[in-house]
Amino acid sequence: MTKKRKIIAIAALLIAVGWLVFIYSNSLQNGTDSGSRSGAISEVVNDILGLPNTPEQLEVTGHYVRKSAHFTEFFIEGALLFVAVFAYLDRCFFGGGCALIITSALAAIDESLQSFVPDRGPAVADWALDTSAAFCSVLILAICSYFIFKRVKR
Repeated sequence: MTKKRKIIAIAALLIAVGWLVFIYSNSLQNGTDSGSRSGAISEVVNDILGLPNTPEQLEVTGHYVRKSAHFTEFFIEGALLFVAVFAYLDRCFFGGGCALIITSALAAIDESLQSFVPDRGPAVADWALDTSAAFCSVLILAICSYFIFKRVKR
């Protein structure tokens, strides 16, 4: 492994750990605070889309806001872990598999943490969404890396 790859792997891993702290801090918010935050974002989304801010519409928008947040958080975490593992191992699909397994485990821990927070609880559907997000980012990066680095090695 070159010094440059080692630096990239360490930097990506440190950023992934920082991002994970952000994810876990969001999961450790109690249900009331988390709901208020989602509600405020839902109002902004409704305003942008020209939708009414009725309780029914806010509930629907809030659902999509929360699920989009889950997807985005773990899409980024999966991508960061892919970069770290790929830089270290220099193997696209094996590195992608490792990153996906790690991210899925981290998502399971994230959901488990919520069982200790008032007005929150773990959900298998959220874990599946988180793992799907990681799968998407890892797949995109693995395919791109394969073609980019295959071309470079010729």
